[in-house]
Amino acid sequence: MAPNTQITITLTPELAEIIHSKARSYEYESDAAYLEDMLADLHDVPFSSQITTRQQLEDALAVGLADIDAGRVMPIEEAFSQICDEFGLSKEFLKNNKRSAS
Repeated sequence: MAPNTQITITLTPELAEIIHSKARSYEYESDAAYLEDMLADLHDVPFSSQITTRQQLEDALAVGLADIDAGRVMPIEEAFSQICDEFGLSKEFLKNNKRSAS
């Protein structure tokens, strides 16, 4: 196994507090251990940035449309709440970033 590489990042106080709070609540030994797990999890998530061709995009959209047709849907508020929980974002994040419909 290769040795770890150290990097340094600068965060806003708000983001630093979120990371520190989540690390404590999940009983990590350090903020760095929490971030390492989060980044490892992100590595395993199939992000849309991995879609590099039109066919891949059409295939991904077809899967989503099939879910809708099959009734595998949820209210948007519930979906965003789950996303906040999964990524350690506060519910305040949703309130502060909500856009009004025009």
